[in-house]
Amino acid sequence: MIFYFTGTGNSKHAAQMIAESENDTLYSITQAVRERKFTYNLDDEKAIGFVFPVYFGGLPSIVREFIENVRFENIKDKYVYLLLTCGGKTYDAGGMFAKRMAERGYQVDALYGVRMPDNYVPMFNPPTGEKAEALLAQAVKEIREIALSIQARKKGDMIAVKGMFPKAATALMYPFYDRTRKTKKFYATDACTGCGLCEKICPCGAIELKNGKPVWVKEICAQCFGCLHRCPVRAIQFGKGTDKRERYVNPYSEGLKI
Repeated sequence: MIFYFTGTGNSKHAAQMIAESENDTLYSITQAVRERKFTYNLDDEKAIGFVFPVYFGGLPSIVREFIENVRFENIKDKYVYLLLTCGGKTYDAGGMFAKRMAERGYQVDALYGVRMPDNYVPMFNPPTGEKAEALLAQAVKEIREIALSIQARKKGDMIAVKGMFPKAATALMYPFYDRTRKTKKFYATDACTGCGLCEKICPCGAIELKNGKPVWVKEICAQCFGCLHRCPVRAIQFGKGTDKRERYVNPYSEGLKI
């Protein structure tokens, strides 16, 4: 059983690789939160995994919501692991996850991290072409090594991309995450065709189509930027400057929906 959250496909790609190695099943955290499905019986499971991206050195809001509500039955003696994907460093996101799980009475046995192409378009121009392919090729190599470690049920903090002073960095950056989750800077240009993809994939249900155009009906969202990156006509923007920046969607994430 592997729970994943993804915005533009990196974490789903990683989760799919681990699931194939483990002959395991994927569960979307977004779908679980939407359907309010928070109880899981692990009686027939050997391991439980989590795969999601690092946001501002910490956890995406939807992952926080899932952890706060989830209830695992028969989790005793199960191997619990986390694989973080990041555009730069994981900082103390792994420690934050382990702490929040411990508060719910669940022990995390292993922490892993892998760097993949960054999609935080308000600050960075996402890599494309050969640069993106090189990053993904290296990530695939590392995920395969992580899969072997998971198969061996190794325990401990094995994240090699934490960066310097990870706890201090997360303590400094993470408070800005909730302050920047406001949706007021999102808008759609006249290029919008009203396809409705953004409404379907938004993990927070923050977008609704009105008169054939997307409207952000909630003040905050997860800031996954899936709506912006996955818009087929590049109609969705965020503030000033994103119209000139690249879009990124992981090309190897199979069946990318939510």
